[in-house]
Amino acid sequence: MSSKILIADDSKLVVSLIKSLFAEHNDNYVVIEAVNGREAIEKALSEEPDVILMDWQMPEMSGIDALKTLKSDIRTKEIPVIMLTASEATTEAFECGASDFVQKPFNKNELIARVNTTLDAVMARKELKKRLVDIEIEKDRLKLQKEVLIRQRKEMLQSTWMAAQVHRYLFANSELLHQMYPDSLYLSMPVSEVPATFFWTKVIQQNLYFCLIFHENTGVQSVLYASIFKKFIEEYFQQNIMANIDLVELLKKLESSVEGFITNEDIAMPYTEIVFCSLDYSSSTLNYAGVNTSLFALKRDKLVELKSERSVNGFFTKDLEIVPHKIQLAKQDILYLLNDGFLGFRKSYPDSYLSDELMELLRTVSKEDIKKQAKMLQKTFEHWKTDLKQQTDMAVVGIRL
Repeated sequence: MSSKILIADDSKLVVSLIKSLFAEHNDNYVVIEAVNGREAIEKALSEEPDVILMDWQMPEMSGIDALKTLKSDIRTKEIPVIMLTASEATTEAFECGASDFVQKPFNKNELIARVNTTLDAVMARKELKKRLVDIEIEKDRLKLQKEVLIRQRKEMLQSTWMAAQVHRYLFANSELLHQMYPDSLYLSMPVSEVPATFFWTKVIQQNLYFCLIFHENTGVQSVLYASIFKKFIEEYFQQNIMANIDLVELLKKLESSVEGFITNEDIAMPYTEIVFCSLDYSSSTLNYAGVNTSLFALKRDKLVELKSERSVNGFFTKDLEIVPHKIQLAKQDILYLLNDGFLGFRKSYPDSYLSDELMELLRTVSKEDIKKQAKMLQKTFEHWKTDLKQQTDMAVVGIRL
């Protein structure tokens, strides 16, 4: 990049000498000429030189007067001026803002050295200004980015709060369960603010139908998954309200309907654990079918584990055979449903909570009233995970017949 030098001197010989000197030394100089102080000011405004070589004594306007004018104008005050003078009285020039001076007759090497030193300072100052401008631009960009992130976080928090409210009112309502079986509990211990579990109930004649569904925690998306499942569950019940509900058929229909609804190839089917139950209020007969959900029945102080289908891929597993199960319960028996969060948690930490310990926990809490059971389960869980990180949502349904 060429450096632009303005030479202001009324001596054509001096100007010619300086021009030839720069031409011999380096071809990266562009030289502009002025014959007096007034013309030097005009050229400084129009050409914006990198440095000015200003003779002190010139007609019409002296170099020192031109220097004062240049330094008083915001447009030219930053341009460095090297004064050319035969006098050693340089104090006035420095007081008026001169960057340097060279005495006449000047030494060629000294002149080149002083000009180059001044140009180096000019380049450094320009680079510094550029960096400062870049820093200000970056600061503005970061400030804007921060404002965007704050707004996005606020919107996300609002969406999360709204999703949690929707989930509470639509997908975790156990009121109907308590109406049918006052001595019952639904305990949800989610990882995040929006639970990944979905509890649904419906009464048809003397049967209480209920399901516990768990999706791998996806935050707000969990509510969307729950909405899809709820839609197809209720559609099935509306279509089969006059017939006996076939739980296996219901699950197969639910699987195909959800898969048909989520047609976007970029969206993976959610990992899902599910159990659907039918409990006859008059006969205490339990029918159920499900995948990766644990059921336990406390019958006359004996705790029995009720098996359901298992798959590492969860509910949406091709060629997974789901079969119906039936068990006869009696009044005062207790039925427990647990999503695999309880047992799945111990899979990540094999030494933490073994299945026999879980069985013993259920035996212990089953001796208390149902409200106290919920508190004991939650307290035990909190104690259990003190030194461990919860990986997934945990939910328990308990019903004393």
